Amino acid sequence: MSGCRTDPGGSASCGRACPARIVWDYYGSRTRRAIEALFLAPQPHPTPRYADLTAAQQQLLGDLAGHRHAWLIRSSADRLRHLGLPHTQEALQSFAGAHRTA
Repeated sequence: MSGCRTDPGGSASCGRACPARIVWDYYGSRTRRAIEALFLAPQPHPTPRYADLTAAQQQLLGDLAGHRHAWLIRSSADRLRHLGLPHTQEALQSFAGAHRTA
């Protein structure tokens, strides 16, 4: 994810070089790389509100929440759990869905 900049708090914000959406791949490796690029360290407890995440972080979690293939989330669940983030599709939908606009 070239073009991503990180701040001292461990979050990342993306400039023009970052894609608006992840291009999903069969093995989920792009998703895991995006999670690692956007969430550099575990989130504080309690997890920040969705609205307090960067736009890129919101986009990633929102895209995962709405993805039609549950295996993609399962393949990234350990990383999401380690970061203190929702790690099931239902939890991601609840976390992101309450804050997304139609």
